[in-house]
Amino acid sequence: MVVENWEPESYVPLITISPLQSSYTFGDRITLSVTVPALNDFFGESIDLIDETGDEMGLLQLISVEGMGDLFQDNQVTVKKGSQGRFPVWFEMAFNAETGNYELEAEITLNRTGSYTQLAEGSVDFGPSDCPDFKLNLLYAGVDEQFLEFSVSE
Repeated sequence: MVVENWEPESYVPLITISPLQSSYTFGDRITLSVTVPALNDFFGESIDLIDETGDEMGLLQLISVEGMGDLFQDNQVTVKKGSQGRFPVWFEMAFNAETGNYELEAEITLNRTGSYTQLAEGSVDFGPSDCPDFKLNLLYAGVDEQFLEFSVSE
């Protein structure tokens, strides 16, 4: 059974884009970061994800909007903490024993002009099997709409 913070009002705003702007210039670099404390109460009670699952990697899944210009299409993504997952919108968040957090940091060089649209939510799965033990639903911090939207000009 998967434990999930499934109610939309319980989604946690832990995905950040820095700097977060409505427009950028071709070649600008932005940083995508997600930090999830292993010890948290996001599921309604205090849980230590590393103790509960033994999983040292959380699978972050962001959501692209088909047919729209997503954040990872035609851009250079350099993962500084964690690693790239099987698909462009999946990332492995490594557990950092020093901080007690699962961490992802990726630098994205905006190499495509035009409009960008990304659903302003995602999730992280914790647990060593194909069926996770815990699913944490996330939002982009500072994004009040359903979509993260911006434009890139020359």
